[in-house]
Amino acid sequence: LEWISSSRENLNYFSEIKAVWYATGQYRTELQDKMKNAGTRPVGRRTLSRALYSLAAIALILSAAFIGFRTAGRNTVTVENVNSKTERVVLPDGTAIWLYEGSRLSYNEKRYDDRRKVKLSGEADLDVASNKLRPFVLTCPKITVKVLGTVFNVKDYPDRADAQTTLAEGAVELTLNRSSNKVSMREGQRVTYDQHTKDFKIEEVNTSRLSLRRLGIISLEDVTINDIVFRLQNEFGRHVYFTEPDVDLKKRYVFNYPENAGLEDIISLLEVITSTEIEIE
Repeated sequence: LEWISSSRENLNYFSEIKAVWYATGQYRTELQDKMKNAGTRPVGRRTLSRALYSLAAIALILSAAFIGFRTAGRNTVTVENVNSKTERVVLPDGTAIWLYEGSRLSYNEKRYDDRRKVKLSGEADLDVASNKLRPFVLTCPKITVKVLGTVFNVKDYPDRADAQTTLAEGAVELTLNRSSNKVSMREGQRVTYDQHTKDFKIEEVNTSRLSLRRLGIISLEDVTINDIVFRLQNEFGRHVYFTEPDVDLKKRYVFNYPENAGLEDIISLLEVITSTEIEIE
């Protein structure tokens, strides 16, 4: 507890570990072996090890329930996520796609190996299998992304004016649909296109949290306790309130929790992170 409270970096690291811990259930013994020396690590910024993420990913894949629905007609496979939990889709070449709520993807199963073309409406994280001879092409309502093999996020809903791509690994080429405008992205960049102004905005971002989302963990960064409570109330439909009158409403947090956790477990974790007593009505 002293180590956790000694710095914000340690507290954030604990939040990540705790979220994965809750999300993986029966695999906690293996996780504990990976975590047992966490308290002896030097103080500073940390991200979960690849081994820990891999173990957590395996646990979630084995235990994941099917969400959304799939249809097939004339060789076209369509997957739509109509629920709040992330759905993992594996394409014929091994490309993995994490499809978020309200999103839909489709591809021609018969011609996929030759063309590697996929249509997406909504938001998804993608881990594209490498193939230098056949680039992977993702077509969205406003933008098209072309890659050889990489890890990235795309958010492009047809009813929104903006479209966004975040690159975690590799390199991608982003093209504005029905235009010759192109943007070559590098790792750690986010490109946002505004349909109203026709402008691209490029910024450097922390992409490590893409890994958390792909594991089924909701990650909220730079949020106040009111932001967190508001989200939980909307998500669970229950009133959450503070029992202490002097809550610091300006302090900002990084807060992570598994999307399949119950409200009581999330509130317990939130109380530890914020040192605030919280009640559920």
